[in-house]
Amino acid sequence: MEEIIAAVIAVAVSVIGAAGSMIVSWLNKRRAQSDIDALRQAVEGSDADFFVVCPYCGKRVRLKDVQVYTSETVVAGEDVSHETEEEKHDGDE
Repeated sequence: MEEIIAAVIAVAVSVIGAAGSMIVSWLNKRRAQSDIDALRQAVEGSDADFFVVCPYCGKRVRLKDVQVYTSETVVAGEDVSHETEEEKHDGDE
């Protein structure tokens, strides 16, 4: 009987730990999405053009033309590679 109780307690602790981890992950994702939404609203609501410089190719990119995301907010299966549409089609010729 004591072995069963010990096993049930171990399972309960594992489930509680997993649930806590899921809640923390969800809260972090929600906060990151909120930050991204605020950034998007600031850029779209302004008359000025904001630019960033790509750290890979050095090109200047207008913020209104990009999709902003974090590793926590990217949709599963979504292509987030650095490759541009032009680079994808360069090899097709």
